[in-house]
Parts: sequence; structure tokens; C-alpha cells
Amino acid sequence: MKLKTKNLKLKTLVIGITGGLATGKSTVADILHELTGAPIIDADKIGHGLMKPGSVCIRKIIKAFGKDILKKDGSIDRKILGKIVFCSAVELKRLENILHPAIISEIIKQIKNCKRSGCKMVILDAPLLIETGLLRLTDKLIVVSSSKSLQIGRFAGKDKNRKILAQKIIAAQMRLKEKVKFADFHIKNNLSKIELKNNLKNLLQKSLDKFLE
Repeated sequence: MKLKTKNLKLKTLVIGITGGLATGKSTVADILHELTGAPIIDADKIGHGLMKPGSVCIRKIIKAFGKDILKKDGSIDRKILGKIVFCSAVELKRLENILHPAIISEIIKQIKNCKRSGCKMVILDAPLLIETGLLRLTDKLIVVSSSKSLQIGRFAGKDKNRKILAQKIIAAQMRLKEKVKFADFHIKNNLSKIELKNNLKNLLQKSLDKFLE
């Protein structure tokens, strides 16, 4: 189902998608892209791009956390960095102060480019959308949640160390019930991908007028 566009001629509709660790934010974004054709701006992918060897951000990260976080090829060892920042609110804030301004700047740039190119709708997939003030850039917000056990299971599988890390990441994040308070639409992703897709189809069909307000 392609999104109808007759009422979108004067504006690019920015749909924000957020949630918690492994709740299925990106899956929801991918399905909405499939259903509507809208491009996706992925904050995580932007962040990864900013951390390429030799970049300004990676030089700042090395200065802040030392060379022990690097792999042999000069890239960031995310497991080592993750263990550092998710065990200390101070260290997490230090990393965020390096990355977030650059990520937000790039997101704003990409939204402007979408508007200039005549996009009728754009999907902004950002795990910290509310916390970083990106909510102001969106017209509607979808919050994706799931049970904590599913979050940990999706992220860690049977790996005990990753289960511990998952719990630390979840503890460091804004609570899902608080995020839901900001939502125009709340999707509980405790289902299969097929059921999730059907629910999103129903959301578009039944709530299309709300998207176009």
C-alpha cells in the first residue's frame, strides 16, 4: 500500500520512530518504508558513519577514552567501548557529547535534502529521538515497545555476557513507559514480523487522516 499524497503537497511529513534496545524500531521503519516508499533517516547508521577511522569524531573519542578501544585496523571496538560507557553514566555522557551534535546536524541536513527533493514523507529512526530533542523535528511519533525479556533475548540470544550488557543498556535508557507518553502511536512489538507488518498496515489504513493532520 503506497501512502496517498494529495494532502501532502505543501509539506514533507516527518514520522519519528523510537523505542528501546531491540524493541524493533528499525524493523518498523523498514516495514513503513516498504508500505509507503518513504526514505529512512537512520540515526544509528549516521553515528556509525561518523566513527570511521580518521574522522573528526573518532579522533575525539580516542582522546576521551584512549587507544585501547581501537581494533588493529584503527576502527572502534564497539564491545570494549560499550562496556565502558554502559557501566558509567559519566562516560556515557562523555561519548554522547562527542557524537550527538554531529548526528543531529547530519539528520537536520538529510531532512532538509528530503524536503528540497520533494519527498512527501520521511521516516526518522532514532533510539534517542526524545532525549536529544529531535522530537521537535517530527510531525508524528511512533514509539515501539516490547517486553524486557524479549529485548534481552533479541539482543543477547544465549550469550550470558551480552545479557548482562543488555540489562545495563536498558537501565541506562529512558524508560519505555515514559517514551510512550510522547507517542502519537504506540506499537507493542511482542509479535512475529508478519503480525507486526499487518498491524502497521492497519495503522496506516485506519489512522491515515491522523498522519495528515
